Amino acid sequence: RRLTESEVIVETSQAYASVVRAREMRQVAERYHALLTELLRSVESAYKHGLKPQNDVLRVQVKLNESELNLRRTENALRLATMNLCHLIGRPLTDRIEITGELLDLSAAPAPVADLTARPEYRLLDQKTELARQQLRMARSERLPQVGLVGNYGYLHGVEVNGQNLLGSWNFTAGVQVSVPIFHFGSRSNKTRSAKARFEQAQSEQENGNDLLLLEMTRAANDLDEAQLEIRLAESSLAAADENLRTSRHQYDAGLETLSDHLEAQAMWQQAHRTQVEARVNGYLRWLEYRKAAGVLN
Repeated sequence: RRLTESEVIVETSQAYASVVRAREMRQVAERYHALLTELLRSVESAYKHGLKPQNDVLRVQVKLNESELNLRRTENALRLATMNLCHLIGRPLTDRIEITGELLDLSAAPAPVADLTARPEYRLLDQKTELARQQLRMARSERLPQVGLVGNYGYLHGVEVNGQNLLGSWNFTAGVQVSVPIFHFGSRSNKTRSAKARFEQAQSEQENGNDLLLLEMTRAANDLDEAQLEIRLAESSLAAADENLRTSRHQYDAGLETLSDHLEAQAMWQQAHRTQVEARVNGYLRWLEYRKAAGVLN
């Protein structure tokens, strides 16, 4: 039950993160589309006054068409992600649900203390080994002498003569029964060897499983560390892209930069925002996986 609960938590959280990703990607696409729309108006105005060639108008229009298609794709992705989340939380697929869009700030989140013994998988392996140990003890006990204590206490009703009960009395008997196995054609020995083999196999599976759990936790810790670094780098790149776009806009308006360079600055701005969204969502998922691998998921 605990193992299933942890899997449901992870799967549902991943679906929630997918909705967050799709919603923020749509917001980035909307902002990029707004930048191109504004640029198109500016270029068309300049073309009407003879300051820009018609080729500039056509190039911006092509970029705007591509942006509109990308915007439609992000809207469809958000709709599918929302339907998937509704499916996992048991609501009709057509329900319109709103999410806060908030994800954990990994820079302020303390690193959880790993406890592999708290993982359901560890408990399952441990209980399987303990069950095999008990079965081995039972198989060995069948080869030992069996001692039984028997006791009987009762009343014997005699013969009635002239209204009197003759020979009626209470009696008590006790005895000890001892069974010593002498020859059993090897069946009990085979049963013991079989139980011992199953116990050794369970021990081996437990050791192998524990190693795999430790490897999984180490891999999850490495992935989380890389995700945190990815977030920091993405935020740094985002700040640089914002400043680059602002500078490019001023230079383009002043006639000091070509349209191609300005369009490239806008594309870099969009890519930086998309990368930052992916880094945040990926960091949240890596944090979730590490909590599951460390046995502290709740």
